Amino acid sequence: SVLPGKEYTVETFADGEQTHVLAITIKNKVPNTSNTVANELATPDASPRFLEPIARLGRRALESLGYQTGPGHVELMYDGHSQPALIEAAGRGAGFMVFERFVPLVSGYDIVTASAQQAVGLPTRPVLITPQAGIIRFFESRPGRVLQVSGFQQIKALGRVEAASFVKI
Repeated sequence: SVLPGKEYTVETFADGEQTHVLAITIKNKVPNTSNTVANELATPDASPRFLEPIARLGRRALESLGYQTGPGHVELMYDGHSQPALIEAAGRGAGFMVFERFVPLVSGYDIVTASAQQAVGLPTRPVLITPQAGIIRFFESRPGRVLQVSGFQQIKALGRVEAASFVKI
């Protein structure tokens, strides 16, 4: 609440020589959670000029920690007028299907395989990014019992859409 702008994430992969920005997302938050719970991450519809300070801070935050290999996740605030402000930087992938599913889909880079290869000392393929727009959305839960889950076949029939349920009947 004290930092100007919206919250963004920077998803990276460091190959020992360079920190590559694979994806930038803008977070939308669940109302009445003190801006702490995200229900949507989306690739922003913004110019490269707007996104460059976000990408630069993401790379610099991880590099200043001496982080040179593996996935990275940075959260920051940015309004497009002042400098971006760092919230957190970590040598890890983002959670809730962002690292293993969303980042590969929007970047075209298989960060999961590359991370595993690095972990066992194997070379990784060069980072070539083919950016795609994407949104990952989580629906709020409510207290109660789940009696039925439906609609996923119709959603998947739309094409280029993935949907799944975290709850069980």
